[in-house]
Amino acid sequence: MTDETVSAALSARTVAARKVATVEGPAPWALISPLQVGSSIGNGWRIRSLSDVRLGASVLSVEHTSGATSDVHICLRDGAPTGVAASRHFDFVLMNEANGARDTDEALGVAVMTLARRAATNELGLSRRGYMAHPDRLTQYGWEQIA
Repeated sequence: MTDETVSAALSARTVAARKVATVEGPAPWALISPLQVGSSIGNGWRIRSLSDVRLGASVLSVEHTSGATSDVHICLRDGAPTGVAASRHFDFVLMNEANGARDTDEALGVAVMTLARRAATNELGLSRRGYMAHPDRLTQYGWEQIA
């Protein structure tokens, strides 16, 4: 392959990723159905909210009975999982600003794994349009915009 061919292929992938990322959609409640706002996901964690799909992901906010909160970005899975948990088509990425340098709270990790198992039972008939893999989101938007 020539440098020109490689550049064209990479450019086409970037353009395709940008087109996908401009797609927005409603909050994907069907992915975690029958869970809803207030539902327990285990270990003292409850669902606070689920955002619309934008910037390549949907943000699931959860709250612990202690008052601690956390955001889990539901992203497209592209190859090996990159999040705390994953289903066949989605990664569940904990956004705790540690970038993998800090251990995930075990109770939260187990709760997020429960969500991923729920998604695995619901995801097959759902559209993945508008979602991006987490590394692609970081490349396109940067940490500051997606965090």
